This record gives sequence, structure tokens and C-alpha cells, in this order.
Amino acid sequence: MFRSIQTLILVAGIVLLSACSLPAVQDDADRAPAQGPFQVPWLSVTAEQAITLDSAYRQQRTAVLKALDGRAPEGFKAGLTSTAGQQRFNVREPVAGVLWPEAGIVFDGDKAVIQRSDFRKPMLELELAFRINTLIPEPLADVSEVQFVVSEVMPALEIPDLGFDSEVGMTGEAIVAANVGARAYLLGQGLSPGDVDINAVRAHLSHDGKRVLRGEATQVMGNQWKALFWLINTLVEQGWVIQPGQVLLTGAMGEMLPLEAGLYEAHFSELGRLRLQVN
Repeated sequence: MFRSIQTLILVAGIVLLSACSLPAVQDDADRAPAQGPFQVPWLSVTAEQAITLDSAYRQQRTAVLKALDGRAPEGFKAGLTSTAGQQRFNVREPVAGVLWPEAGIVFDGDKAVIQRSDFRKPMLELELAFRINTLIPEPLADVSEVQFVVSEVMPALEIPDLGFDSEVGMTGEAIVAANVGARAYLLGQGLSPGDVDINAVRAHLSHDGKRVLRGEATQVMGNQWKALFWLINTLVEQGWVIQPGQVLLTGAMGEMLPLEAGLYEAHFSELGRLRLQVN
């Protein structure tokens, strides 16, 4: 069934791309992509600027496309995937954002190194990441199709950078308009989704040798495949065409912690470990 759906998706995608191209080039198909290192914009909004989720997503898309200036996103992310997070910011569903170009941090098997001074209000989350293997220009029909569009699953540490000076006005809508704090992330080695029970993954995080966080895959909407299905369809409904090779982060396994200087070590059951040195 999925092969026929995938064929229709690919055909629809070709038609769609010929009509309106990718988000990165919709405004001017003849414009050359921007060159040089990508500068992540600082998006900070207030509740008054983002009254509804629909308006917030429109603001997000406008700001992101302007900042991308011809580049394609490196991927996409979900946020507020727990009931507690949604209640805290008064929304009834998770939220989605765009991963900036060059947002991925290299992990060489030893440790990745970053400078805390490169961020304003950095946080840290245990997550799972999924690499997409096909063009997705239309919503998927059923959650059972999700496993067919994923080439690998990876352990991840996301480093959101919150675009708010205080929590005043920090509503779910404002978080969406500010691109859900997307900034950087660290990926580990990937496995085929058929080689791991994704919903059985458990993780723990230590900081300078002291355990600070535990997380489970099912803390994300109760089911990682359900979370991925929601994220894909939400992105497509917002006008994005998901590309092969892009990375999707499904949301925090456990709490979001403030990023501090020191050595973080994350262990993800059968998915291995990540080490991040924050100077």
C-alpha cells in the first residue's frame, strides 16, 4: 500500500515543486542560494504578536524564509510534546519549528565541543532524531506509513536557545512564532529503525559525572511514531516540503535543562552515547 502512496507522493511532489518550488526558493526561483556561513537569526516575539497558533505559524514561516534566503532547512523539530509542557504554555497540541542550516554539531565519537558564550539562553534536551529517506510534499495517511519514510534513527541532544528575556508573554503561540527556540543539536550514530525498538529506548544524562536527567522515548506523545507522524503532517500543512536527508527531532525525553559549562554524557540504551563539552 505504501509503495503506491509513495509513488503518488513523488508525482505530486514533482508537480508541486514545478508550480511553487521549495520553501527556500518560493519567493524568487532564479535567485542564487546564499553563500558563506549561515547566521542564525534571533527571533523573539510577544504574546501580542502571536495571538493564535495559525498566526504564529505564519509569522514563523515568514521570518524563517527571510532568514534562509535561498537555503534549505537542515530539518525540523517538535516541542511541547508532553502534556505538562502544553498545559504550562496553554496549548492543546505540540508545536513545530525549523532546524537552521549548519545547525548540526559534529560528534567524532569522543566528544563535541561548544562555547556557551555563542548562545544567549541555551537549554539542553534528550531526544531522538529521524532521517527522512524520501520526498514528502503531502500529509501521510496513517501512522503506519511513518516507518517507511525513515532511513535511520539517532540519539540526539538538542540545544534550544530561547528567544525571550523573561517568561512574561512566553505563550505557546509566541514560542511557535519564535521558531520554537531552534538553534543547534548533536547527533550520534544512526541505526535502521528496524534494528531497534524505538519506543523502548531509555536515556540518562550526566553533568560532570552527576546524573541530572532520565528520559524515555514514550514521554514524547506516548509513542515516537505518533510524534513523528504528527510532526510530518503539521509541517506539510504549514507549507513545507520535507526533503530526503533532512532530520526530524521529535521532542524532549524528560525535562528541558539549562545548559551549563562542563561535560555532559548521554546514554541511550542500544543507541549508544553522546558526549558534549561546554566551555
